[in-house]
Amino acid sequence: MGMNNAGLRRQSLGLLTMLSIQFILGMILNLFIDLPKNASIGTTLSHGGIVLALHIIIALGLLIGSIILIVRSSAARSKAWLITSIIGALGIFVALTNGLAFIFNDDDVTSFIMAMGFIVAAATYSTALTFTQASTVTKIEKTGKEKTFNGRVRHSHG
Repeated sequence: MGMNNAGLRRQSLGLLTMLSIQFILGMILNLFIDLPKNASIGTTLSHGGIVLALHIIIALGLLIGSIILIVRSSAARSKAWLITSIIGALGIFVALTNGLAFIFNDDDVTSFIMAMGFIVAAATYSTALTFTQASTVTKIEKTGKEKTFNGRVRHSHG
């Protein structure tokens, strides 16, 4: 389970990093790039340039990564990680779908819902990282039997 947990933590951290980059790109789009209203997708993409293209690519990467985390959490038989990964994926899905809606209608409501989806996903993955780390520390404090070797916790059996 330790290796599974470490892998799930790494992927969660990767998703959180991608969410941070996504947030920065979204703020650049919101504050500095004037997307045309009620325009075709081609016109909108040409006005959004590389920033909008990267924002869309990262959104798709986040969706795929969040689905993979669900599958890996299920395979690891970790109820906590499975719940976390599903909530995080739902946040990403809500942000992505409302982001697409925002491109076409420039509506403040869809922008707000997109931001709420982002917050749900970021808070969920952050919480998972915090509590999985805290549970490891608690185990070490309670048993006092774990030893480290090359930076990894090893369980002693004697």
